[in-house]
Amino acid sequence: MVVSKVLAVLIGALVCGVAAQPPTRPALIGVWESERCIEQERSGARMSSKSVFIFLEHEWALELIQYADGQCAQPTMKVFFTGPYQTTERSSVVAGATNATFGFSYKAVILYAEPLLAEANRGVCGPRTWERGQSQDVSATGCLWVTPTSACPKEFDLVKVEGHRLFLGERPQPGQDLCREDRRARTLRPVPLIRR
Repeated sequence: MVVSKVLAVLIGALVCGVAAQPPTRPALIGVWESERCIEQERSGARMSSKSVFIFLEHEWALELIQYADGQCAQPTMKVFFTGPYQTTERSSVVAGATNATFGFSYKAVILYAEPLLAEANRGVCGPRTWERGQSQDVSATGCLWVTPTSACPKEFDLVKVEGHRLFLGERPQPGQDLCREDRRARTLRPVPLIRR
């Protein structure tokens, strides 16, 4: 599976040793995962998600799994993003946070739920045929809520490291994005990622 292979390469690079970041930058290098199952409500339905982030010196990767229930038991969709990232100056909006930019060079999607597969096979995720559990590169076409890399080549976010906890910027409401500097996240998510 593409996702597992790329994660293995990135983790291998971490194990082999990567130069430490200068002390002025947040200590992001490593593997970070959801502290717990993140529950949310959308359109009256309870959903949940879990994620794993990998940060190398200049590259990052994300594997996010969405679930149809509130307990992270029934996966509906998995996404995988990679690309370059950069941290810059301290945030002028959120104390202790640093501005970060996350670029996208690759996006893949795996679908598990029949309604999502049916929607993808109606052409909203490109011309290919979708099958349950198979990874598809959607960098050029996008798929469902995943935008093509050309429509959003990078996101303007925040990062804050407190010991073994990493806080990222709060995600925008559906229909909005962080794809421009003036839309940079202005608050931190309440639930952190934990260093693995």
